Amino acid sequence: MIELPFARDEYQQRLRKIRIEMAKRGLELLIVNDVANQHYITGYDGWSFYTPQLVLVPVEEVEPVWIGGAMGCGRRSSDGLDETGERGWLSGGPCSACRSPSHGLDRKAAQIAGSPDFAGDITALPPTILGGENASAPHIMWSDRRFGDNETIALELAGVCRRYAAGLARTMQLGKTPTNVSDTAKAVIEGMDAVLDAVRPGTSAEAVEAAWRKVIQRYGLKKESRIGYSIGVAYPPDWGEHTISLRPGDKTVLEPGNVVHSILGMWMDGWGIEISETILVTATGNETLTRFPRDIHVKS
Repeated sequence: MIELPFARDEYQQRLRKIRIEMAKRGLELLIVNDVANQHYITGYDGWSFYTPQLVLVPVEEVEPVWIGGAMGCGRRSSDGLDETGERGWLSGGPCSACRSPSHGLDRKAAQIAGSPDFAGDITALPPTILGGENASAPHIMWSDRRFGDNETIALELAGVCRRYAAGLARTMQLGKTPTNVSDTAKAVIEGMDAVLDAVRPGTSAEAVEAAWRKVIQRYGLKKESRIGYSIGVAYPPDWGEHTISLRPGDKTVLEPGNVVHSILGMWMDGWGIEISETILVTATGNETLTRFPRDIHVKS
C-alpha cells in the first residue's frame, strides 16, 4: 500500500462532511467526475484522467468506489482490483493505493524541488512568462522571441505540494522602468493592500473586488475581469476550483479555510504587469501563503 497524502482520519472527516451535505439535499449517491475532487475524497493520484473515471460516494457509511481504466490502478491496488490490469474497466474500493510514489519528480527543477521536509509536485498550469506584446493578455505562452531593451516582464508561477497549489505572480523590469509602469504598479500594490484588508470571514467575494476597484479608480484605472478565484487541489489544465470568484455579483461569503488566489493583472496596450497573492482565510482574518516583495523587480 502506498502512503496517503494525509492520515485516514482526514479522509473520513471529509466524507462525513460530504454525507451531511448529501443528506441535506436528499442525495443517495454522489457521482464525482472532477479529478481534483476525486483526489480530495480518496487520495487517488494518477495520470489517468485523460480517460473517463469516476468516484461514487453513497450516502450510507460505506467506502467510496473508484471507477476507471485498467491502466489507472493496475498493479498498484489491493482493494478489489485485478493486479494484472486485464479486465478492461475496473472498479474498486478506496483507491488509496493508487498514488505514484514519486510523482515523476525531477528534483533538479527549482519550481518543484520542494523543501527539506516536503517534496514539490507538478503544477496544474505551466509557468507563464509575459513580455512585450505578449503581456497585453494574461495567458499567452512563451516563445523563442528574445527580450527587448527596457521590457516589462510579468511572471506567474506556483508552488505545489500534495496537489495543493499556491500561485504567485510578480513583475520584472529589464532596464529603466517607464513612468506608466511604475505608476500602475503603485496602484496595484495599494490595491493588493486593500484586498488583504478586506479578506476575512463574513466578507463576500464581491466586496473584496469592490475594495480593489475603489483604489484603482482613484488612479484613473479600470479592470473589467475578475481579480481572483478559489484555489486548492489541482490537476491540469487548471488550478482554479471554479467556485469562489472575486468579481461583482459573486455573493459567496468567505469562511475560515477558504483559499483564494488574488491576481491583480493589468494588461495594457503593448505591456502589462501582474502581482498576486495566495490568501488563506483564517478565523480572524487572513494570511498569505507566500513571502516575496511585491515591488517591481528591476534588472539593469
